[in-house]
Amino acid sequence: MPKNKPKKFRQDEHIVDNIELNIWEALIPVVALVGMLAYNVYVFGDEAIGGSNQFILLMGGAVAAIVGFFNKVSYKQMLAEVAENVKSTTGALLILLMVGALAGTWLISGIIPAILWIANIESHNILGSLCSYFCHNFNCNRK
Repeated sequence: MPKNKPKKFRQDEHIVDNIELNIWEALIPVVALVGMLAYNVYVFGDEAIGGSNQFILLMGGAVAAIVGFFNKVSYKQMLAEVAENVKSTTGALLILLMVGALAGTWLISGIIPAILWIANIESHNILGSLCSYFCHNFNCNRK
C-alpha cells in the first residue's frame, strides 16, 4: 500500500543556484537553429516546410541541452523546467488551437465567404475585395 507523500510547499523546495551564462553562450543554440533553418530553406526551397523543420527544431533543442550540460545543468532539472514552461503556456496554446480550428471550419464550410457576400464588402474598399477574392478562390476551386 503506497504511503501518502506530504505536500511540498514552495518554501520547502530546494533552490539551485545556476551558473549565469554570458551572452555568447546563450546565443549558441539560437545561432545554430537559425543556421540550420536557413540551410534547410537553401536546400529544399519551397518544399522546406514539408517536414524537415521539425527535425531541425529537435536538433536545436539538442544543442541547447548540450550547452546546458557544459554548464552543469542536470537532465532532471532541464525536464522539470520544460514541464513548468509547458504547463504555464498550455492555456494559451489551447486557445490558439481552438481559434485556428474554428476559422478553418468556417472557411471550409463557406461561412466566411457568405459573410463577405452578405456584407457586400467587395464594393466598399480594397481590403474587402482582397478578402472576397481569396475566399472565393480557396473555396470555389476545390473539387
